[in-house]
Amino acid sequence: HVQSLLIQAAWRMSRSSDAKTAGLRAWADAIAHRRGKKVAMVALARRLARILFAMWRDETEYQAKRVRLISGTAPAIVDRTAAVR
Repeated sequence: HVQSLLIQAAWRMSRSSDAKTAGLRAWADAIAHRRGKKVAMVALARRLARILFAMWRDETEYQAKRVRLISGTAPAIVDRTAAVR
């Protein structure tokens, strides 16, 4: 059941125009261009699951600023605290 909900969330996110999800949408669009839209939606759903698990584990809110584009359109999670240490 959770898997189907994540897939539905991925489809909804891909159709959204929210700036907070632009990095994830660009990443999914790059995959869709290479592998097809359905494969991209499954990949985005898996990424959402990892993000949700990290939010649950760390008890934090979603931080769109931590997702940025590296080498074209592939987003990476940025640890801004590592540079301070």
